[in-house]
Amino acid sequence: MLGAFAGIGLAAFLWWHANGKPTDRWLSLLILVVSIRTGKSVVYFFLPDIPMVVLQIGLTACVLIGPCLYFLARSGRQSADHRNRIDRSHLAAIVAVVVAVNIFTPYSTHVLLWRHHVIPGIEYIWLGYLLLTSAHLCVYRAQLLDTPSGRMLMGVTAGVWAI
Repeated sequence: MLGAFAGIGLAAFLWWHANGKPTDRWLSLLILVVSIRTGKSVVYFFLPDIPMVVLQIGLTACVLIGPCLYFLARSGRQSADHRNRIDRSHLAAIVAVVVAVNIFTPYSTHVLLWRHHVIPGIEYIWLGYLLLTSAHLCVYRAQLLDTPSGRMLMGVTAGVWAI
């Protein structure tokens, strides 16, 4: 649990000290959603009878891990502001769908829907973005291996694969 709180603190620190750098912002968001997911898992392990809303929040964070990782990988390769706006709009659309699903079909009252459709959907979305990120890294691996941030990005991607 301490790791989840430390991750949330680190995400806040990176967000406020990003100075408008998209790469730092995407890394901050990725750390935040992974920390929320980790915190949910730890709480569920020790308290399996927690309210369903805690599980719903953790699952909601899971759907954002893939897109945040993909946009983090792309942000290091691009310099145009219009690309960053497209990425933010893309994430905003995902968040809008996620919020709508959370509001209109809460986990506590639609358990079967979540278990049979929403959770597998979250896992497929996560996998899709993870595959996109991996493909992106394979295309640019020669350039990424020459920089410390590129090696760090490859390590982060391997960590998300491990999760």
